[in-house]
Order: sequence, then structure tokens, then C-alpha cells
Amino acid sequence: MVAGVQRGVGHALAHIPRLPMPQCRLLAGPAGGAAQACLAGVAFAALAAKRAREPPPRRPPRVFAADAAKQAVGAAAAHGAGLVIALLAGAAGRRKGGETVASECGWYLVAFALDTLAGAAIALAAHGAVVKAAIRSVAAGRASPAVRAVAACGEYGDPPSLARLAPQLAAWTACVVLGRAACGALVAVAFGALAVAAAGVDRILTPLGPSGELFAVMLAGPCLLNVAQILVQDAHLKARGKMGGGGRAAELSPRSSLLPASTPPSAP
Repeated sequence: MVAGVQRGVGHALAHIPRLPMPQCRLLAGPAGGAAQACLAGVAFAALAAKRAREPPPRRPPRVFAADAAKQAVGAAAAHGAGLVIALLAGAAGRRKGGETVASECGWYLVAFALDTLAGAAIALAAHGAVVKAAIRSVAAGRASPAVRAVAACGEYGDPPSLARLAPQLAAWTACVVLGRAACGALVAVAFGALAVAAAGVDRILTPLGPSGELFAVMLAGPCLLNVAQILVQDAHLKARGKMGGGGRAAELSPRSSLLPASTPPSAP
């Protein structure tokens, strides 16, 4: 496998024309920060619009905020992984003089497309398996409070509790990182073919200039892909029982919740 990767890298570096300097860079000053802030804003706006269109009963504001927090941390982890993949892939194709096979921005769009097609699916599948394992552990009577919280994904207590949100957030973030690591492995294995795709992105967007290409790869394509991905993940992460009767708590027992009930105050 290693030899195949090396041959693919060598083939890509030998046959793809190099990009001259200056090149689009992901972390290039204020433009990079502004593009990433815009991407985060669009993703949150999509979540808010989705909540506004939910059929009654809508999620309470605190529950929506907890669901959005999981999305935000997971998206930050995914974005960070995408940046690392793009930076490493760009460096792998760099030669003396600063010429590269493809810019960091071209690699970022390729990595983002891979993440949307494969990474998100892996993360959702892994998270579903984690939640099911937690439910089985609760049913067997050997679950810790953190495991019970993961089993009741999307339920945070009344009022919502950070002690119930934190384990859910950690489980989802770990699954997100797993999906992005798989994308990174795919980039390493198929470097040659993906380098052609990244170079093609640069050829199309180079006339916009480095800053224009940065905003294009951060906003134009990823915004559409990211909004769709965020909406699918939100449907997976929110509580089923509160939105439609049933849900994961009902899977375990029709008369009891996966979360411990609050102790009622004693009569005076």
C-alpha cells in the first residue's frame, strides 16, 4: 500500500503543471478568518431556519442551543481536520521555489467534498452504533450517568443540564473526528487522482485571485454542502421522543426514561 501511495504521489508531481506564486492560502491573514466566520454564520442560520419551520412542538430555546452546541463543536473539529488535510496535502506537493501541484484552497474543497460524501456518513453510522451500545448498556443495568446521557441523545433534562450535554457532545465529536480521519486516509491512498481534482479547482478559480479563490472554496461550494450536512446531522442528533412521540427512550421502555427522573420535593 505504501509503495502504491508513493507511486501515486510521484505520478501526480511529475505530470501536473505547477502553480506559480502567489497561491491561495487558507490561513492568509484577515481574509482567511473572515471566510471561516462567514461559513460558521451560514451554518448556524440554517439551523435556526430549520427550527423555525419545525412542526409543533418546537424545541425549547435551551434544547435548541444544546443541539446547536453539539453541531458547533463537531463542525469545528471537522473544519480543523479539513484544514490539516489540506495543509498537509499542499505541502506534500510543494517543491523548491514555492511551486505546488495544487494550492491549499484547492485541496480544502476536495477534502470538504470527500467529507460531505464519506466522512459525514461514517460519523453518523459510528454515532448511531455508539448510541445503540449505550442503550443496551442501560437496559442491562450497568450504565454510568455519562452512558445514560449518551443513550438519551438529544435529551438534556428539565432544565437542560451540562452534565447531560457534555457526554453527548464528547461522543459526537469523537465520531466526527473518526470520519475525518478516514477522509485523510483516503487522501493519502488516492493522492494522485485527488491531486488532479485539486489542481482542476485551482485552474478554474485562479482568475479570482488568492482572496477570491479563498472565499469561493470556503463559501460558494462548502456553504451549500455544509448546510445540507448540518440539517441531516441535526435530524440525527435531536431527541426523537420530544418531536414525535417515542424516540430512543421509548426504545428501551415505554414507561421510563433513559435519564434518571428528578426527585420530587418532599411534602412539608
